[in-house]
Amino acid sequence: MVAKLAESIVDTLEKEKIITAQLREHYIYACITLIERIVTILSLLCISIGMGNVVISFIFLGFFKLLRSRTGGYHAKNFSQCYLLSLIICIAVVCICSRLQGQCIYKGICIMFFMAFFVIFIIGTVNHPNVCFDESELRILKRWTRIILIVETSVIIGGSVLGDMNRKYIMAMMLAIILCAVLMVLAKIIGQEVNRGE
Repeated sequence: MVAKLAESIVDTLEKEKIITAQLREHYIYACITLIERIVTILSLLCISIGMGNVVISFIFLGFFKLLRSRTGGYHAKNFSQCYLLSLIICIAVVCICSRLQGQCIYKGICIMFFMAFFVIFIIGTVNHPNVCFDESELRILKRWTRIILIVETSVIIGGSVLGDMNRKYIMAMMLAIILCAVLMVLAKIIGQEVNRGE
């Protein structure tokens, strides 16, 4: 359905002579990607509103997306799987952050967060076969990954130490970093990585 909608949009652009036939496949791919992102974001927004925790969702997604776009890691085989996993993760994060704020849960998330920090800092970026960065691009991505990781970690530690930030927001930030690390390790375990020398 998404592909047909994308093709319809590209057909219209072609008829109006806004694009050329040579770039048709590129525009179809771009439209599919854009439609999938819009559907996912709107769905996550609806779930967040329905659960009454839009702020937690946006904090989590902001931290996650900023880091994930550089760390790489596991990718689902198709949009349906990715979409379903995204919804499940969003619901789980909102539930954990809003309902499970006990000291034991918080300490467990803190321990996992510090483990995730070291995993991401050491690995840097997982080079996915669909992207296949060259050595120079990979070095730049790893540097930016580590910078963003340090900035996000500073926000988390600062919010925790100063005590001005709500614990559920700190947990959402930590869960974003934990998820990035899990996806990186999963990609390495199942072989979703192009190995290049540094």
